[in-house]
Amino acid sequence: MAISQNAHNEENTVECQKLFPNPIGLHSTQQLLGESPDVNPVYFLAIDGVKMGPYDLNTLHTQGMGGIFTPQTLIWRRGLAFWQKAHHLPELADIFGNK
Repeated sequence: MAISQNAHNEENTVECQKLFPNPIGLHSTQQLLGESPDVNPVYFLAIDGVKMGPYDLNTLHTQGMGGIFTPQTLIWRRGLAFWQKAHHLPELADIFGNK
């Protein structure tokens, strides 16, 4: 029986959350203290079950355009509550043509 693409993607997201939990406590503390968001955020990718990074935004643009990661690649940066698909992050929209 074939597994649907959506079910496969959800399964990958859940597995990624287990393998690479993010520091939600840091995000909550940052909000409580009224600290400003990172001026130069760093990003982490999960590709084929391997956590990669940290990368700056310029590096992601270069790698994204080079086909290293796709809109479906799971990505995390400080300030996100959980790992998200790259195409959901506004700062990465132009990499995938989602202006």
